Amino acid sequence: MSKIIQCLKLIPKAKNQFELARLLDINWLELLELIGKINQMENGLINNASADGVLLTRHLDWMIDAKVIKNLAKLEVCNYTVKILDEINSTNTYILNNIGALDNKTVISAELQVGGRGRNNKIWLSKIATDLTVSFLYLFPLEFNYELLPLVVAVCINRLLKQYRIPNLIKWPNDIYSKDSGKIAGILLESGIRDNKRFVVVGIGIDNIRDLDRALLLSSLIYHMEHVITEYSIFGFAMFRQEWLDNCLHYNKKVNLYKSGNLLDSGINIDLTSSGDLVLKSKNQIKEYNGNNISLTT
Repeated sequence: MSKIIQCLKLIPKAKNQFELARLLDINWLELLELIGKINQMENGLINNASADGVLLTRHLDWMIDAKVIKNLAKLEVCNYTVKILDEINSTNTYILNNIGALDNKTVISAELQVGGRGRNNKIWLSKIATDLTVSFLYLFPLEFNYELLPLVVAVCINRLLKQYRIPNLIKWPNDIYSKDSGKIAGILLESGIRDNKRFVVVGIGIDNIRDLDRALLLSSLIYHMEHVITEYSIFGFAMFRQEWLDNCLHYNKKVNLYKSGNLLDSGINIDLTSSGDLVLKSKNQIKEYNGNNISLTT
């Protein structure tokens, strides 16, 4: 177990700093260094100046694999392998580094992700044992059109958050925004070939803005992922296009498109093509843009 995770789990059991150091099998100075490191990750998470000893300043919701599996059984989704890891660099990277040993429909989540990645090499930061960082591994036939999956998964997250009565909107191509909290979810898709099949790793980060039970949230996400992947495999993106538009942040609104930090175009977003391209009306011209290395602002 990671020393960071071990320390956080032991704090409620320790009466003071010296007992906590003993439980961690480290000396007092090493404990102070560890606490400093944790508080650098999240300012003030540990209060070690209290007369009552070492205290956590907020609740940490640790996930248990068995609870997720039990919830999935209730949802009649029983063909996924779920692994909850302690501290990890990136759930996507973990799957890519172990791609030969993992089965189809493997789900990797973590209590602490220290090197999460988003689109265009952006960093995704998550709160320890609070937010949801998870990656899915799927194996498809080589001809499977996987490139539209980020848009499909955006619909999946939109449905998930609606289930918990969290109003949210999709920002092209696959970010999720809350009216009050800004960006609350993102998607990173990576793919390759394994054993003559197309493997796809879908990384998802969701800010737990309502402090929901993370095990329930994860099992609900897996449930919705199973449904959208099945629907997409049978019906294609046509099944999702209108739902995507109906829940879009900027549909029929003015947007600006940027590439490499430079303004590429601006205009009214009037549609989304069956290939997932953004349709823009700009200076009385109709233009289409795909999501490769393009960012959008409203």
